[in-house]
Order: sequence, then structure tokens, then C-alpha cells
Amino acid sequence: MLLSRPLSREARQRAATAAVRGLSIRTIRARTRGTERCQLFTGLLVSASAASCFAGGVAGATLLEAESSDQNKPFDIKDHYELTGQILGEGAFGKVYKATRKADGMHVAIKEIERSDDADQSEFEREISALTELSRDGGHPNICRLYTCHRTKDINYVVMEIIDGGEILEHLIQGGPYSEITASKFFRELSEGVAHIHSHNVIHADLKCENLMLSSWDDSNAILKVVDFGTSVPTDVACKGLGGDIADFKGTAAYCSPERLSTGCPSKADDMWAVGAILFILLTGSHPFDPQGTMCDEDIEEIVLRISPDEAGMTRFHDIVFDQRVKRLSDSSKALIQQLMHPDPTKRMTSGALLGNPWVQGLTASWSVLEDSDKKLKMYWQNNLRAAIFQKFAKDAEGKQVGLSDANLRQIFNTIDLDSSDTLSAQELRAALRMLGISDVECSMMIASADLDHR
Repeated sequence: MLLSRPLSREARQRAATAAVRGLSIRTIRARTRGTERCQLFTGLLVSASAASCFAGGVAGATLLEAESSDQNKPFDIKDHYELTGQILGEGAFGKVYKATRKADGMHVAIKEIERSDDADQSEFEREISALTELSRDGGHPNICRLYTCHRTKDINYVVMEIIDGGEILEHLIQGGPYSEITASKFFRELSEGVAHIHSHNVIHADLKCENLMLSSWDDSNAILKVVDFGTSVPTDVACKGLGGDIADFKGTAAYCSPERLSTGCPSKADDMWAVGAILFILLTGSHPFDPQGTMCDEDIEEIVLRISPDEAGMTRFHDIVFDQRVKRLSDSSKALIQQLMHPDPTKRMTSGALLGNPWVQGLTASWSVLEDSDKKLKMYWQNNLRAAIFQKFAKDAEGKQVGLSDANLRQIFNTIDLDSSDTLSAQELRAALRMLGISDVECSMMIASADLDHR
């Protein structure tokens, strides 16, 4: 058994709370109120609406001014929030703390981000800009909320919503085998969130299962939240990048469309391809182009790039994706996957059309339980864990990928096993994954599924 003991429900919830994708300090969740005051990075305090904040563009991302009731006293976060001392996560730029807002007793998560001239904060700035725009008209329940940002001389504080229902795959796994109708409930909320994003002419550019969180473990009130807008971009600059560098919007290759991989340009249609890939994973427990879960992103990218936007491309797509894995799926779910992942982006389903789809509305989704659906999703997580460890360790002196021998694997295990107990605790595994550079949101989902021998 990999872990010394199974994680308790409470421990799983604590891990999931951290998974705001907020464990990586590079990202901000949520929205701001349009009437609040914004502080430009240049240091000029301006009064602006959410729209005018976003109008400043990617380079003019905004923060709210950190103010004190005593204008002569420097801002102190502890004057406004009671910090519990519980660290929800940490990443490249700082830490995330659980806190209580003193004004009304609301529980929040606070990111403490060191301001550095050397730090590349383009991801941070893009996310603030996108979420400011998405806050218009009160925002959306399926978009994670940003409450406020406080800027001091040395530190940026980002106050955001706590999401404690886990990542969508973890949520589905814990409930045992599930049906299409169960998956369609969460997928409908994803569809509503994406439609809201696109209606504001914003492209998420990194939609994937890891960026879909649930607000609660209780199915009766769990709401899906789209998080991580670090690669998001307005549609009018989608192919311009920051300073002309399209690499800023790379996203995750395994969820990218053929045209995104070819041109580097994110688009609304590319977002919809990713939505289709997410649906396939939810229903089959496998990636559309990786049936066995053994491929790296580069392998998947090579396959996707061979899918052309014509009839030949559609045939190739169908031959690869519609295999034995979809045998028990309803015809309507298979048709939806094909429409979302059409090789021709001009024929791909839009977010608006997706909202009205009968399967999404739960009208044609099957009520039959998908056999071993929870186990397949769990295995999907486990493969991600193995792949992450192999990617980090299996390199030679020149950085090239090499195979791992039994001796190599034992050395890796001994390095992680800090107390030499021949078992790995959740704390040891989390520490090791963090050292590998794996984001905390991925740590949480890996730990939740790390009981590899099912005991």
C-alpha cells in the first residue's frame, strides 16, 4: 500500500479546499464588484468600473488599493482579516491562507504574493483582468469569485472564495459508479459558465478537468466553479499575445484543438474542443486520444495534429475516439462529443448552442449506471500521478527522457520516505510532489487517489 493509511473524509476535504487551483499562486479565482476602486500596477489610483478596469488591457491589469481606516498607518492584513494559521497551499509566488473577514465573519482564502521586479506576473495580471470583466452584471455562479485585492509596497494580497467540494473527478469518484444523468448535471453548469465567459468575449484557453471545482461535498447544493484564468485572453487579442509572444497562451496540450496546436492561437472554438474532451473523460474515464492512459502530452499532440478539418479528418477522429470505450454511452452523448470536437472549428458547436442541447438539459442523458465509471476515473488520476513522477525524475544529465530501473524507483521512494517507514504518508507524498514542481491542486487529486493497491 502506498499510503500508510487511507485519507479520512475530513482530510480529503482539507485537501480539496486547497484545490482552488489556488495552490499555485500564479492564479486568482473569481470576480470583483464593478464599483470598487482599482489600483493600476503603475501606482496610479483611479476610480473605475469593472469594465474600465478590463479596458486597460492585459498590460494594465488591476489591483484594489490597500487602504486603512487610518490613512497614516500602513495597511496590515490582520486589521481586516483574522488569519487562522492554516495554510491551504503554496506555490511559486507565495502562500494561500484560510482567513475570516472581520467585517462580516465570512470565510475566505487569502493569497499572499510577494512583489518582485524579477517575477513574471503576466499570468496574474491576465487573470485579474479577465475576472474583472466577468464580474459585470453581478458575475456568474459558475465562475469562482475574487472578492478584493490589496496592494502594499512588498506584497499583493488576493482575497477570494474558498471552494471546498473538491475537483470534479474526485467528487464523482467518491460517490461510486454514476450515470450520464449525474454527469450531465455538472456538465450543464460547466456549459453555463463557459457561455458566460464567451458572452463577455473572453477565452479561457485552459479548460480541463483540473480547473473544474465543486463548492461543496454535498450533492444537493454542490455547484461547479470554473477556475484558473491565468491563460485567459480577450478575443480581440487572442492571437497577439503579450508583446507578440503567443507562447504566453500555450495552455494544456492534451486539451488543445488541432488548430490551436498548429497556430498557437486560442479561440472560443478551441475552448469548445476542450469542453468536448472533458465530457469524454467524465463518461469514459479516459482521454479521447489516450485509451490506456500511457501517453505524454507530446504523443497526444502528435495524434491531434494529424486530424485535418475535412471529411478525412472526421473519419480519422471517429476511428480513434469512438472505440469500445463509448459502446455503452447513449447516442445523444456520442453525438454531442462529435459536435464539440468537430475537426473543422467553423462547424464546431458554440457555447450558446451547447446550453440548449437535449443531453446537457438532462432530457436524453441515460439513467443507466456506467459500469465501473468511478474506478476508471480513479485509474485516470493514478496514471497522472505516475506520469508526473516519471516526467520529473526520468531524465539524464542532458535533460532527455530515459527509462527508470527498479533501482531508480527504489531510490525515488527512499527519497520521499522521510521517516524510513517503508510507507508514504499523505504529508510525505504532498511534500515530494511540491518539490517536483507539481501544483497543489494536482497534489490534492493525486493524494486522493494514491491508494494504488485498492486497500
